[in-house]
Amino acid sequence: MSPDDVSTLPRDLIDVQLHTHRHRVPTDRALFEREIRENREAIRGMTSESATHFCYPSGVTNPAFPQWLRELDVVSATTCYPGIASPSSDPLLLPRLIDTTNVADIEFESWLTGASAFLPRRRVRANAPG
Repeated sequence: MSPDDVSTLPRDLIDVQLHTHRHRVPTDRALFEREIRENREAIRGMTSESATHFCYPSGVTNPAFPQWLRELDVVSATTCYPGIASPSSDPLLLPRLIDTTNVADIEFESWLTGASAFLPRRRVRANAPG
């Protein structure tokens, strides 16, 4: 989104949070941290708020990322792994439903009720290469 787009968002309904600045997920720690810091600064410049929540671009995760995010004061992060978060979920590897036009209304409703947690599903592979 452009700064103008962000400035027109209703602040009581929309909370702009972290992704990565260039939609990359580098496995090099310095580059990863740079992506988060630059994205946080851009968001702060548009909203005057410090972003603390993260969504993994394309769902790409790596075993090192949660610790790196903790050290960057990120408090939660969503993956592309389907599922329902529970008290035992790592807050930096939260599952979620990706709602697209391909998700039928009945499937979406099953996620809202929690019934989908009991249905079989295909595993999603979203780990970074290397």
